Amino acid sequence: NAVQTSAGKLGKGMSFDGNGDYVNVGNGASLNFTGNDKIALVAWINPFDNQATVTDVRIFSQNNGDEILMRFGTDDNDIECFLNSFSTNDRVSSGSSTIVSGAWNHVACIYNGTVFGIYVNGILKNSVVPTGSYGSVSSWLIGSRSSSSNSFNGTIDDVMIFNRSLSSDEILS
Repeated sequence: NAVQTSAGKLGKGMSFDGNGDYVNVGNGASLNFTGNDKIALVAWINPFDNQATVTDVRIFSQNNGDEILMRFGTDDNDIECFLNSFSTNDRVSSGSSTIVSGAWNHVACIYNGTVFGIYVNGILKNSVVPTGSYGSVSSWLIGSRSSSSNSFNGTIDDVMIFNRSLSSDEILS
């Protein structure tokens, strides 16, 4: 599993080797989301250049599936966030080459009940207006998918899951 390192962005972080490591955050009541609940996923990531051969690795996912997730696209160095059960506009991407490997990047996915947006280093990169609602979410993982696949290779620090939206001013503070 992932190991704690002193080389985090804000003190200690978690180091992942890309080989099935993850942190199981659990399924406390404040981490359960469904329907159109507001949510914010926020983290500092420092991806290594030598990611696995998969084209996307997970930063956030669920132990019970991929209803809401944040992934790092290793093929074009972008971040994508998904609210998978929405009928339209269920994903948002930061765009190619927005994430720098070997450096700290602040990433945030925000759903305010209407707009689904993605921020990189405090800058809104893209947003969509989804329709429908997403399914039930609980039992969060950091650094891997539920099957221990799509595993992140690098360091993740200062992870936060909010049961509310964040304003642009709150993203980096």
